[in-house]
Amino acid sequence: MPYPNEHSATINEPSKYNKFRRENNKLGDGIHVIWGIPNDGPVEIQAIRFEADKFTAEAAKTWCKDNGHKYISFEPASGVSNKSIRPIARHRGSSWYSISAKDMGPVEVFIYDEIGGFGISATDFVKDLRMHKGKDVSLRLNTPGGDVFGGQIIYNALKEHGGKVTTYIDGVAASIGSVIALAGDTVKMADNAFFMIHNPFAILAGDADELRKKANLLDKIKGTMANTYADKSGKDLDTINTWMNDETWFTAVEAKDAGFCDEISGEAKVAACFDLSIYAHTPQKLMSEFELMATFVPPKPKDARELEHALRDVGFSRSESRAIVARGYKGIGQCDADAVAKIAAYEIINLFRASA
Repeated sequence: MPYPNEHSATINEPSKYNKFRRENNKLGDGIHVIWGIPNDGPVEIQAIRFEADKFTAEAAKTWCKDNGHKYISFEPASGVSNKSIRPIARHRGSSWYSISAKDMGPVEVFIYDEIGGFGISATDFVKDLRMHKGKDVSLRLNTPGGDVFGGQIIYNALKEHGGKVTTYIDGVAASIGSVIALAGDTVKMADNAFFMIHNPFAILAGDADELRKKANLLDKIKGTMANTYADKSGKDLDTINTWMNDETWFTAVEAKDAGFCDEISGEAKVAACFDLSIYAHTPQKLMSEFELMATFVPPKPKDARELEHALRDVGFSRSESRAIVARGYKGIGQCDADAVAKIAAYEIINLFRASA
């Protein structure tokens, strides 16, 4: 699907391809290409996107005609900016966290989404965590941030939990998610993960007095966050505040050098797949992962056989595809496919179940 502030000329039907790749400014300033990647045959242009602030719809159509790109459909921009007012998760479940305990080993806590969504508060998280009071915790993160107040509650609950907390940053720990990460007694990052700190912000409404109160509150929150970063890293507050003012993204190596991370593990097969356009300096790799999934058009399998073929088309082996058909979502987690393939599988299964 195109960004709302882009005109889209569809050159070839998306159903011809099983993967897509976006290349910005490929055909000129503000003219982006969506490449279609089939199972067999050459890579082709599936669509061309035109930035609406550089091209009117008619100018985009004229450009296609003049440059020999015959389109089968044309969708004008809706006129809405593609920059979201908060980080948005690409895939939605029923909660932004899960907590589970096994007979042996630590309690597993997953925060793989935007914090505070689905009408589920940090208070719910704390209530669930307290059921395992004193037990060791394995905290796995892939989050763009979210509710800053809720994030502070989660951080405090983990610090006061009683058991040893080990944090694993599998994809992204951004904004208040980076504060939660530091609740771990040990912080481990996958070598392809990212850690981001910045100044807290909020979408505010009210009169001048009310806005001043909220601005003062944001300053206090920033101070609390800065102290958390400084305590973990050993850096002085001037350095921390500079990093926060600049919205600083750290690779695993950079985070370890800065003192935020204790260990670097192997590459995690987890894709961020969040719309991070709200942030000013998002690494291109993370934007590319989201753009790739944003252009993915999942097939709609009618039966188990078509489902198996659809899964193989996005990168699963025959045995993995059959396991997913048999076990559903649980089968995806047990496969050794890349992160984008796994997320595509979730979409395919969702459509399959909806049509069943």
